[in-house]
Amino acid sequence: MDALKDTFQHLNDLEWALKTSPTIQRKCQDRQEYRNKLYHALCNIEWQRNNAWIVLKDMWWSCSWRYAGGLVADIYGQGDYMDYYLWRPNEEELRLGTYDFSGPVDPEIAHDLGQLGFHYREME
Repeated sequence: MDALKDTFQHLNDLEWALKTSPTIQRKCQDRQEYRNKLYHALCNIEWQRNNAWIVLKDMWWSCSWRYAGGLVADIYGQGDYMDYYLWRPNEEELRLGTYDFSGPVDPEIAHDLGQLGFHYREME
């Protein structure tokens, strides 16, 4: 019964999914740009697990900008929310196309979180 309770408890918990994903952990360890994109994808965005029960209940996961920064710092294993809280890409990063701001979530992040079973919508 405890295993079922634990499964349901984390069913729509994006934080838990991010912290337990080897892919997300590795990419956050290896790439500053990935950490920045992940932070950006958590701000003003709601995430929902692709699960019939979660969808029917219209349950969405979201967090504050401060919490998002702390979460990314936790996954990276150093720093704190301030390392991301005020982050914006600089002119060179935008010129080089390092960051894709054509939508609310970078395509790589949307793909990786999609692999974890989540889709997103912008907050109203």
